[in-house]
Amino acid sequence: MKLAHPALSAPLSWERTAAVTLTAESPAQFRVMALDLLRMAEGTAGDFILSENGAPVPFSRIAEVISDPLRVDPSSNRRLMTALLKEAAAVATHELPERLTDLYRELADVMDAVIHAMRQDLTYTEACDPLAFIKLCDLKPDADGLELPELLLLYMELCDRYLKKELFVLFHARSCLSERERASLCRDAAYREWKLLFLESGPGVAAEEEIVRILDEDLCEL
Repeated sequence: MKLAHPALSAPLSWERTAAVTLTAESPAQFRVMALDLLRMAEGTAGDFILSENGAPVPFSRIAEVISDPLRVDPSSNRRLMTALLKEAAAVATHELPERLTDLYRELADVMDAVIHAMRQDLTYTEACDPLAFIKLCDLKPDADGLELPELLLLYMELCDRYLKKELFVLFHARSCLSERERASLCRDAAYREWKLLFLESGPGVAAEEEIVRILDEDLCEL
């Protein structure tokens, strides 16, 4: 997998590593690249060109941009949660049909009892939608108590499983993760065959597993 940009002398490549760090020391250039990656993750055209085996690949199809690692939250990703809830509903429908039927019957009995107690002519719609019930129960990934590296790994695993993401772009990872934590994340990514791109705005100590590319203030590549 390769990611080209007009400001780079050669494309970023993950042929020999799972993690690449791109440092844009010019605040203006960092901002331009960061905004470009964010827009492309939503399906808008941009200056980056992603390719696999020489063929262009839609960036939004396989890339997930984590612009603020400190605020990553699986349950706030709407597309991710939609896919997860649909899978849960399918499991309930195909693997637990009898229990669903018993549940709907119990709910109907409760509603009948409520109406009887209110002594009014009321009606209701009988429950028959497992997806609606699962949403009502607020089913979501359990992220309570996780440290940031664990939370990032969980988020990536979910994006891989439900959204088929392979490339994860993190902004300012050096400010949030220690060298040891980044190295561990790189190893986990390599094991799962993911690709990581760390976009940074300043110098820092790179993990051994990272390949580093630097654009200085004058946009010269070091």
